[in-house]
Amino acid sequence: MTDGSAEAPRIAAIIYRGEDDVDTLLAEFALARLAAGDRLGGIVQRNIKDAAGKKIDMQLIDLMTGEAIGISQALGSGAGSCKLDAGGLAESAQAVMRAVASGTALVVINKFSKQEATGKGLRNEFAEAIVAGRPLLTAVPEKCADAWRAFIGDEGAVLPCSRAAIESWWTEIAPRLTAPPGCGATRTQDDLLRECTVARIVFYEKPGCIGNARQKALLTASGHELEVRNLLAEPWTRDTLRPFFGDKPLAEWFNQSSPKVKAGAIDFAALSEDAALALMIDDPLLIRRPLMQSGDRREVGFDQAVVHAWLGLQSGGPRVFDGCAMDD
Repeated sequence: MTDGSAEAPRIAAIIYRGEDDVDTLLAEFALARLAAGDRLGGIVQRNIKDAAGKKIDMQLIDLMTGEAIGISQALGSGAGSCKLDAGGLAESAQAVMRAVASGTALVVINKFSKQEATGKGLRNEFAEAIVAGRPLLTAVPEKCADAWRAFIGDEGAVLPCSRAAIESWWTEIAPRLTAPPGCGATRTQDDLLRECTVARIVFYEKPGCIGNARQKALLTASGHELEVRNLLAEPWTRDTLRPFFGDKPLAEWFNQSSPKVKAGAIDFAALSEDAALALMIDDPLLIRRPLMQSGDRREVGFDQAVVHAWLGLQSGGPRVFDGCAMDD
């Protein structure tokens, strides 16, 4: 990456090949850094797959808000591909610019790819981040590596597609970064969480679920107050259940550990929204867990990056996964 006498560049690109799962790699790194209390902003990509493992949708996650941004637009039932959604791309550009403007410790942009190489996509947002002097991490497909080098010159580090390489780069540059002023700027991250982001959360669980127990423990350790309710006993209606799912794909509404889902009894592609809600109201084991509400916002599942950006989680806390550790 660099020689022993030189400081690591503040810009880094992961060079990847077609077989590399760079989206998961970058998202998991960002998740870990957020959980550790680092101030990250920008976007990472989440790919939605069907039961056969085929990618059916793409979303970008705003690391500052936890909001999911849809970026793929289906071309029709007979199409074998999709195109990028212009509205989603505009939202993702705004997410990057918010990160640049807020002075986050690291700006993450999921890819510098064909669109950016030809002067489109998020190329302007890349330029704004670089001009602002923000540390920047992205991923570049091998076929666009020359275009990336032409864009940034000799400023950036080139990383192999591995978690160890990313962590090594971040370990080198993180001590050189200065925390921005603001709420609790001179306090520890745990102080920040306790004083600035304590939330009151209605937490719907399945009693006895090990995963839910771990999620509650992490939220409580982070200083939040929980009102725990039994998801299975709640008298759900369409109007009370639907807001938890927001704009998530229908398949993400469901508990993937439920017997009916694992047996392949649910055909997500053929299921309407009303039919999905009716199934879950009839059998609450189908509902993905947990359901959480704080203020007017509702969420389903426990994506740690989303929860940290929304509510704040203690630094150095354990990595807690979505759902239950055992099948329902």
